[in-house]
Amino acid sequence: MQLTRGRIIAVAIGLIEAEGPAAVSMPRLAAELGCGLMSLYGRVSSRDVLLDTVAADLIARIEVRELPGAGWPDLLRSHARAIRRVAAAHPRTALLTATRPSAAAALPQLAGSVLAALQTAGLTRPDQVRVLRTLSAYVLGSLLREASAGDASSRAGDNRTADAGERELQADAEFEFGLDLLVGAVAALCPATPRPAAPRSAAPCPATPCPVTCGAG
Repeated sequence: MQLTRGRIIAVAIGLIEAEGPAAVSMPRLAAELGCGLMSLYGRVSSRDVLLDTVAADLIARIEVRELPGAGWPDLLRSHARAIRRVAAAHPRTALLTATRPSAAAALPQLAGSVLAALQTAGLTRPDQVRVLRTLSAYVLGSLLREASAGDASSRAGDNRTADAGERELQADAEFEFGLDLLVGAVAALCPATPRPAAPRSAAPCPATPCPVTCGAG
C-alpha cells in the first residue's frame, strides 16, 4: 500500500486514540504501516515533525459555520462548537494538539474571524484577545473533563450504549450551559456603541502564543 501523508496521519491518530501519544514512535508507526523504517523517515523526518503534522491536520478539520448576518455571539458559539466537534471525534489527539507549540502557526485564520467579530461588538484589541483565550481555556477544560469521564467509564467496564448516549447528552448540556454563561459575560463587556469591523485582510492574531491554544501551545 502506498505510503501517503494521509495514511501516515490516519495510522498515527489511530495509535494515539488507542494507546495515547506515548505509543507513537517511528519504529512502531513503521510496523503499523507495514513499511521500512527508512521509508517512513523519507516521508517524515522525526517524531516531532510527525506530531506537528498530526496537530496541523486536526486543526485543519475545524470548520466554523458562519451564517450570513449572524452576530458575534453566534460566531463565538460556532467557534467553540467547531473545536469541540473535531475534538470529540479524536479526544486524545485533540489534547495532544493543544500542547504542540507548532499548533499556533495553523490557527491565525481561525482566530482572526473571532477577533473580527469581537471588534464589531466594540471590544478593544486587548479584550478581544483575552476573550479568545478565555473561550479557548473553557473549550480545553471541557475536553479534559469529558475525556476523564470517558476514561473512568471505560475502566469501570461501562460500555452500554444507553449509558454512553446519556453521558453524551449530559456533556452537551453542560457545555452549552457554560458557553451561554461565557457569552453573557462577554456581552456585559460590550459598550453601547459597537466599533466598525476591521478589514478581513488585517493581521488576525498578534498574541504570542496564539490565544486559541490558551497559552498551552
